[in-house]
Amino acid sequence: MKYRLVTFISALAFVAGLGGIPNSALASSLDYAEHTPGGDFLNEGTRDYRAGNYGRALGNFRRAARWAEKLAQHNIGVMYYHGQGLDQNLPRALAWFRLSAERQYPQMVEMVDHVESELDEEQIARAETILEEELLPEYGDEVAVPRTARRMDRERRRATGSRTGAIGALTVIDRSGRTRSGRDFYDDDKWDFFQIVEFETELFEGLAGGQVRLRDVETEEDSSPESDD
Repeated sequence: MKYRLVTFISALAFVAGLGGIPNSALASSLDYAEHTPGGDFLNEGTRDYRAGNYGRALGNFRRAARWAEKLAQHNIGVMYYHGQGLDQNLPRALAWFRLSAERQYPQMVEMVDHVESELDEEQIARAETILEEELLPEYGDEVAVPRTARRMDRERRRATGSRTGAIGALTVIDRSGRTRSGRDFYDDDKWDFFQIVEFETELFEGLAGGQVRLRDVETEEDSSPESDD
């Protein structure tokens, strides 16, 4: 039986008592990545995926992937692996999995190892070519993280420019409909993508160590014969 392919098609959530994860304003909120430009695309892709609208899901995951969303990049690999909404392509799946493992999140690295074990040398070489020539120049952290950080900084300045000195007195209704304090919603940590990446890395490491759990995780199990793509 083939191993299970875990599809992180929901945003990360974590529970109290995180052990080694810093107790900061960022770490104390489930909304640590609520302002990232790829977040909405990731959520839209999630809804499309669950509804079986794989073409739309893939498009939204690609948009999220451009904004350095490693979960979206992983999901694209899953869709290529299973042939969901497109032809199955194992080298391309591996290329996307390798991209999603760029920050060495343990779960992503494990996925790369699993998929590589199923491919031959020619397929692995093809995956490397796709990664180097197609994916890294557009979606790799070297370009995508600074791009996302610049976008978030512009959005932060646009949102807070006329509210300086009064943020703590604001009441904000966020996109989920919850009422929040302005101090929480406009917390600088939540608009600093470099810090968000650092925190998410610690979160995945905590997950691997059993300190954190994922909510709304879906698992796809493919019992079909091996592909020689």
